[in-house]
Amino acid sequence: MMILLRLIDGLWPVAYLAGLLVTFRYFRKHGKPVFVLLLVYFAMGIYSHTLARHVDRFFMSRTVTDITHEQLEKFEAYQKDSEDLYVKHFGVTPGHTTTAVRWIQFPLGQILLVITLFLVGKRIESMTPNQAVHAMGASALQHDG
Repeated sequence: MMILLRLIDGLWPVAYLAGLLVTFRYFRKHGKPVFVLLLVYFAMGIYSHTLARHVDRFFMSRTVTDITHEQLEKFEAYQKDSEDLYVKHFGVTPGHTTTAVRWIQFPLGQILLVITLFLVGKRIESMTPNQAVHAMGASALQHDG
């Protein structure tokens, strides 16, 4: 079960990376401004699912101050009081009733976005110019001259 959860968590950066590669390919071919927005979106998604945790830990380690002995004693007293209150109301110690709940977030939206982007890009590549528009433009040029 834990392997499956890790695989699902690993799908997020993979989906964003696939989107980044597909978007970059079509941006190089067509240069449309909408592809720049998608490039930023997918790059930020990769960052948020890979490096953001490490950057946050780095900045937190630089800003957190040391806990004094007095603060530690107050915290331990608070923990003891909260455990006593829990036992008073529920009749058991807190450790026996806790369960691990984990939300599984599947990147379905991002995968569908990448597939849609791929299909739209393929359609853009296969489109031929509208013959009627080009014929109209050529005839208009002949009449102007």
